[in-house]
Amino acid sequence: MLPYFPHGPLVSGSDRDQIIYQQGDGSDQLKGDTTGDVLNLKDISLYNVHFSIPELEFDNTLHISFKGQAGDHIAIENWNENQGFQVITDDGSVIDKQGIDQLIQSLASFDADAWASSPTPVDGQTKTAIASAWILATS
Repeated sequence: MLPYFPHGPLVSGSDRDQIIYQQGDGSDQLKGDTTGDVLNLKDISLYNVHFSIPELEFDNTLHISFKGQAGDHIAIENWNENQGFQVITDDGSVIDKQGIDQLIQSLASFDADAWASSPTPVDGQTKTAIASAWILATS
C-alpha cells in the first residue's frame, strides 16, 4: 500500500539540501533534483531502515520505510536520475546512492509494509547485509 502525503511534497532545488526526518514524522514525499542532498535520520537506527523500489513504479520512486513504524515513510521520486544522495543516522553512519541500490537488492525479499509493521529486531544475517552497505561510524 502506498502512503498518502497530507502535506504535499517537499521540493528539492539544485543546491545541496539537508532534510531532517525523525520517528513519528509520518509520510513525506521528496521531489525535484535530489542530487547532493542529505537525509538526516533522527532517532532511527540504520538497522531499522528499509529501501525499496516497487516493481510497478514507472517513475522509479525510492521508498524508505522504518521497522516497527508503519506510519512513517519517505518517497523520493525519480531515483534513477539521482546522481548522489546520502542518508546519515544520529551516530554518524552514512549510506550513499550505491549502498542504497545495493540494499534494495539485498532486502528485496522483505516486503516494505511487513518490515514497517514488525517490531521484531532483524536477524544476524540481515544485520550483516545492512552493515555492509553502510559506512559505519566509529566510536
